[in-house]
Amino acid sequence: MANMTVAEMNYRLRGLIGEVGTDRFPDTDSATLGIGTFTLLSDGIRVFCAETQWTKSTASFTVNGSDTVSDNTRIYSVKSDCLAIDKNDVTYDGVRILPITKKELHTLDINYDSNNESDEKWLEQVGTPKYYYMEKEDVFGLYPAPDADNDGKTLKYTYYEDPDAVTTSTASSAIVWDLTWAAIYFAASKIFENDGNPSAADRYDAKFQRYVKIAKLRRNRDQRRSPSVVHANKQYTIHPDQWVEPYDVEVGQRGS
Repeated sequence: MANMTVAEMNYRLRGLIGEVGTDRFPDTDSATLGIGTFTLLSDGIRVFCAETQWTKSTASFTVNGSDTVSDNTRIYSVKSDCLAIDKNDVTYDGVRILPITKKELHTLDINYDSNNESDEKWLEQVGTPKYYYMEKEDVFGLYPAPDADNDGKTLKYTYYEDPDAVTTSTASSAIVWDLTWAAIYFAASKIFENDGNPSAADRYDAKFQRYVKIAKLRRNRDQRRSPSVVHANKQYTIHPDQWVEPYDVEVGQRGS
């Protein structure tokens, strides 16, 4: 089954809020009526993906080992749509490299001086990278820095993706059909919150949070069954609202 389009999501959202027309709640952002339902649905998809790390993608770099050892050889920026790196799937020249913290790197340097970080000796180490570390939220480094023998080799990583905003009726959700209800409930919660109905807003926010929990359980189950494989964005045949808490992640009859 294909993922829902924005139009299909919007149809279900308007059924929940009881507003078929656009007189009060427009589809697209309006200077007079405020944020449109398309924007709220898009926000719901992106918040869901951020909280569940649901969508994954891969990226790669060709390293510059022939350069003088510097940030140009050691430091790389992640993709702009990266929410977080999958620490279990970072490879260098086809071999997995492990995460390491800068604190752990400091312990390798007997001359480390917290008042003079530019003089850290580990920064001068070169060779074939075996570790990566987060320099900043959107930048990671390699240790040791690639040397000339590593010039042209490939650094590849899997990351949790922030999906593009969906702003047209024909655009598709980044989430499988059944879990797309999370984004619909998110949008309904925001609409009722803005409309001064906190009880309804809380009710739909609770439904959204339940879907987040279901998605995390489903993802963890898939990873346990195939730990070396990125979890599938799999479609299940039973609507999550029909599931009984707690969600039994070992029951296979709930989908295929």
